[in-house]
Amino acid sequence: MKKFIALIWLTLLTNCSSNSKDDLNDNFKEVYQREICDKYSLYANSKDLNGSLSLYADDAIVNNSTVEPIVGINKIKENFIEWYESAETINHSATVISAKVFGNEAFAYGRWKVDQIMKDGSKREERGHWSTHNVKVGNNWKMTIDHTNDADFFESRRKKEDYISKLDKSMLPEIVSPDVYKVIVENDDVKVLEVTFAPGQGDNMHEHGVIT
Repeated sequence: MKKFIALIWLTLLTNCSSNSKDDLNDNFKEVYQREICDKYSLYANSKDLNGSLSLYADDAIVNNSTVEPIVGINKIKENFIEWYESAETINHSATVISAKVFGNEAFAYGRWKVDQIMKDGSKREERGHWSTHNVKVGNNWKMTIDHTNDADFFESRRKKEDYISKLDKSMLPEIVSPDVYKVIVENDDVKVLEVTFAPGQGDNMHEHGVIT
């Protein structure tokens, strides 16, 4: 009987701990939306350079698959200046999908979109996903890693155009090595491959003929 009661108590403690963590992360999701996402959009839409920089740690890295990583607050500043000077109007928004906090560190990811009219009169509509690593500095959260997916291909994906037409499709991994690479999900926005190596087999372009 004592063992049974102890087991029930342990189960209750485990459930309470799990619920507490869930509540913490649900609350943090709201905090992150308000303190990072909403402020990022506010600062971008008003071209507030100092506000934008306040969201990043001094040694932060901004990573976009279309350019080399931008390392450090000074380089990030240059990147924002270039963006703000090239755009006439910016309409940016970002939404958190998930945010997890671990003490003074946190991970988050979500969606973003931006509609812009550039100084040359052209219009740009971009969509994508983002993920960040964050640290708490004083009472404020700051991004240390800010990663966004490749937005340049969004329009062609949305319109179902062949956005890899410049690539010889015969060299796609699933074509070259169907025993290793299997397409699990493929749609207009994402393509997911399952990779299965045999014992001793590695992802070597000389071994599979895959361009990496």
